[in-house]
Amino acid sequence: GKMVEAARKYKRIVQAGVQNRSGPYNLKALEYVRSGKLGKIPLVRVFNMKKGGPFRLGDPGAKPAGFDWDAWLGRAPERPYHQRLIHSGWHHFWDFCGGDMGNDGIHQIDLALMLMGDPGMPKSVRALGGRYCHRGDDSQVPDVQTVNYDFGDFVMTFELTGYPRYMDKTTGTIRRKDEFPYWTQNATRIEFYGSELMMTLGRHGGGWIVMTSGGKVVEKTYGRPCDVPHYQNFLECVRSRKRPTADIAIVHQTCSTMHMGNIAHRAG
Repeated sequence: GKMVEAARKYKRIVQAGVQNRSGPYNLKALEYVRSGKLGKIPLVRVFNMKKGGPFRLGDPGAKPAGFDWDAWLGRAPERPYHQRLIHSGWHHFWDFCGGDMGNDGIHQIDLALMLMGDPGMPKSVRALGGRYCHRGDDSQVPDVQTVNYDFGDFVMTFELTGYPRYMDKTTGTIRRKDEFPYWTQNATRIEFYGSELMMTLGRHGGGWIVMTSGGKVVEKTYGRPCDVPHYQNFLECVRSRKRPTADIAIVHQTCSTMHMGNIAHRAG
């Protein structure tokens, strides 16, 4: 909230790094949803079903000369130096991270909320999860997590894993070609269950398809990486003073929605 206040007070253009909001194929998907062709959408499923293994801290190692550990910790609670933390290891501790929901899942959550019209905060949140596959390792964050968000007009579910070797994000090759991922094992897809049709959408260049009964595809759009359009949108807004596609106020709501999921998970 304070960042939103500061951006407005000082009349600054602040764009968050959720680049899917600037992707032309995602904006086309938004238009399709707004057209009403899917019908009423009471259920949205968001997936973050990534592979992963057990996490071990191992030897803490010696702090490198000149390395400011206190500065690295920032406002996190004091703890002894550990070499494993300063690279990817910090992702496994609540003091530094929101788990993979806050690391990667936030991108799918944000894209789902954009297509649903940025509905604001959920009315209620319920969560389950824990370390089920890699129980007993050194990680604090879940390798299985499910969250149910009730937005009043629809329910959004979030499903996370950190273990299956057969799940994959959309590859860089697919993101740059007229090709779709294998949807069933696409780790970061979103599914919109309309009363008339179903849309499956892949973030970061995955494209989207709309299906009816029998798996018949009635509409499709291939994706492309969203980074460059996102940079362009920011620069255009700096010049025009218009709000960017990923304005800080909108993404503050997305981040709050994500945090509520983790709070529900940790509170039990």
